[in-house]
Amino acid sequence: MFLKNYLIDGISATISRLSLIVILLSQITACTFSLSGGQTEQASRESVSITSRALVRQGIEKSERGDFEGAIAEFTEALKINPNNVDAYYNQAVVYSQLGNFELAIANFSQALKFDPNFVQAYVNRGSIYLQLGNNERAMADFTKALKINPNDAFGYNNLGVAAL
Repeated sequence: MFLKNYLIDGISATISRLSLIVILLSQITACTFSLSGGQTEQASRESVSITSRALVRQGIEKSERGDFEGAIAEFTEALKINPNNVDAYYNQAVVYSQLGNFELAIANFSQALKFDPNFVQAYVNRGSIYLQLGNNERAMADFTKALKINPNDAFGYNNLGVAAL
């Protein structure tokens, strides 16, 4: 009799726990449904931003592994989701630069600077490309802008000196 009551109590407790799990899952589903069905504009923007940032992280990981084409695809997808993503433009420019596609690198650094005009590394990197292409005047202009924003940027000073030679 004791064993029977013990088993019945155990089964009742298990059923209660399962009911609680079903209730919790239905609440989670309801929350998900209400977000997807009636997202506020801000929640929608935050979701886009998170997705876009995740794609940028994936792109950076791919570029670190040497998968430059895969990285470009991730950055491109991030920009489709959020065309104002400075990090996607900047990192895509870095990859284009590594591939020797300087025109697209310059275009992407320029886009990054359009959205963040104080992005020192974008000026320094774009200036470095101009320097490689023999356009010392533009290179010096970018290094000078970078140094106005951050007077302690060693790369800006170094590259400015090289461009002035």
